[in-house]
Amino acid sequence: MDSAFTAGEKSARDAFTADHKSRMKKYKDKRYSGLMGKGRWVKDKFAGLPKEADALYQESRKLYVAKMRTVISSVADIIGAELGKAKARIAKGRTELKAEVDKLPADLRQFGEEAAKDFAGKFDDLEATVNEKSEQLVQDLAQKYTAALNKIDEEIKKLQEANRGLIDKAKDAIV
Repeated sequence: MDSAFTAGEKSARDAFTADHKSRMKKYKDKRYSGLMGKGRWVKDKFAGLPKEADALYQESRKLYVAKMRTVISSVADIIGAELGKAKARIAKGRTELKAEVDKLPADLRQFGEEAAKDFAGKFDDLEATVNEKSEQLVQDLAQKYTAALNKIDEEIKKLQEANRGLIDKAKDAIV
């Protein structure tokens, strides 16, 4: 689960980075082209980029979230498959135990059934452990996703900060 999430998150983050760089490059190329472009460039150095530029990062964030949904889905499929295998193995163990008890001669069958009851409790415990692990994995996955999304939001704030003008930066320094 860890490696699938990490690889998927890295891919989504790389897509986010490529997308916001591409969007910002296109935006700046268009904004700073032509006769008025040079004047806008100077104005932006002092006043910062317009708020519409910040919206570009939110579009890239949407791409990240969409890609992460796919990652979460594939990791959930892995978890479901592995836990399904564990539950199937427990069920198979129960069946095998019953089959072995049924093979016992009549004089040993009662002893075998008592022993099987002991094992039935252990199978129940094992099944409960698998269910608990399932819940824990879902919580872990949710926490990892939340942490990854928070990192993206922090990165967006840094990128927006970098686009602020000298006037805003000077105001912050004075304050």
